[in-house]
Amino acid sequence: MVEGLDGEGTDMGRITSLSDGVFGFAMTLLVLNLALPAIGTSSHHASLVSYLSGLGGSLLDYALAFIIVGTWWSTHHRIFSAIRRYDRRLTFLNLMFLLLITITPFTLAIVFVYGPSGTLQTSDSARLAVALFSVVEGVTGLVMLAIWRHATYGRRLVDPALPDAWIRHSDDVSVRNTLIFFLAAGLALLLPIVAELVWALTLIGAFRSRRLPARGRRDRRAAGTAS
Repeated sequence: MVEGLDGEGTDMGRITSLSDGVFGFAMTLLVLNLALPAIGTSSHHASLVSYLSGLGGSLLDYALAFIIVGTWWSTHHRIFSAIRRYDRRLTFLNLMFLLLITITPFTLAIVFVYGPSGTLQTSDSARLAVALFSVVEGVTGLVMLAIWRHATYGRRLVDPALPDAWIRHSDDVSVRNTLIFFLAAGLALLLPIVAELVWALTLIGAFRSRRLPARGRRDRRAAGTAS
């Protein structure tokens, strides 16, 4: 049978190419949420200062959202580098993951319009806007976790030589980040700015977790030598 006709195969190129394209498009759309400067009748210097001062919170939200999506891309790239074949469920889960990635610019736009305008701003709209963004990112983490667990269960789709420590490490990181985003959603209902700080802490934890545990690195080097 020709590869792919039954929904299974080993050519991962089309899946990763589509995924990279979606990530690139979503990350580009994020910047469109920033308001372009309007030409005023007053001095250009005063207009620019006013424009930049009004962008403060929006620039922070944009930077956080961009890095969050970039972190999802990095996680996706790292996980799919270990996946050697696909099946229908993996393809479906990856499409659901990409669906959530494309929703991120929309949820960020909601934060820009309705999110907190100050440190202690706690209107219902601000709480809901930040909570919505956090929930979407939490569900994104759940789908990524489902992809990884489906691929590694019984090593059905991953490299048989993939170290156990690497599998456990990636699983633990996915669970932790998912729980943190849902925690942020709960905190957003109390004080939105705290939830946004939790987003930043999630990113710090994600970058710190890029380093594999020592045993996993040794096992992977040994597997590479053996192959």
